[in-house]
Amino acid sequence: MLNAAIDNGIKKIVMTSSEAACYPYKSDSNPKINEDYWTDLNNKDITNYQRSKIIAEKTAWDISRNNQTPN
Repeated sequence: MLNAAIDNGIKKIVMTSSEAACYPYKSDSNPKINEDYWTDLNNKDITNYQRSKIIAEKTAWDISRNNQTPN
């Protein structure tokens, strides 16, 4: 979807995230979660669904970074 939008000159895309992207280890009683925090894909407590959401969001950010144009 992102590549199609870029190919067609779309200037703005709104992306929503999932809590799966910032799921801390259960053993971490005081996680520091901010915009730089990503769930560890090797965390044994996450499901394949959560893993897929994390991979999809990281991919979307990579596509965005690789296709930025100067204002």
